[in-house]
Amino acid sequence: GMGGVVALLGLDVGGDRQGLLGAGLVLLAAAGYAVAALLVKRPPVATLPLLGVVAAECAVTTVVLLPLAVMRLPNRVPDLEVMVSLLVLGLICTALAYLTFYALVSEVGASRGTVFTYVNPVVSVFLGVTLLGEPLNAAMVAGFILIIAGSWLSTGGALPLPLGHLIRRGLPSEARREAGANGRDASH
Repeated sequence: GMGGVVALLGLDVGGDRQGLLGAGLVLLAAAGYAVAALLVKRPPVATLPLLGVVAAECAVTTVVLLPLAVMRLPNRVPDLEVMVSLLVLGLICTALAYLTFYALVSEVGASRGTVFTYVNPVVSVFLGVTLLGEPLNAAMVAGFILIIAGSWLSTGGALPLPLGHLIRRGLPSEARREAGANGRDASH
């Protein structure tokens, strides 16, 4: 999955400082999701109400980002449309999304719960290409394939029957029985 994200970012930033900074921040965000998913399953965070965890997370993020926001204040009061957009972004796209994310992690675990975060860059690139006319290149297509394959495999996706069967035939009999008991071998 992470290799796919790197491929989507593009490997040809050519030393462009802004491009490198943006790519680094995307990777930092992906790492942040991974750390958050691990922390939400551990005490004392695991014993707290999810709404409280999300509220605390948003409060800490606000404190960290506030100095940067103050440095870039607009010259005039934003339009109502902008204010509503910010409110929707904050409440639905951030708070509700994190609440859903942590509920998912609590239900299925950190390794499976974080898989959907790899799909976010795929959606972003798709929307950029279709709505904004941004170019699509071979590295992005390779990134899509890596992300989808990694997500599928990490959530227990099995190899296609002929390939999976050939690979399992080479396993010792105990490993074959274990693979079959875990539902990985649909042919037996």
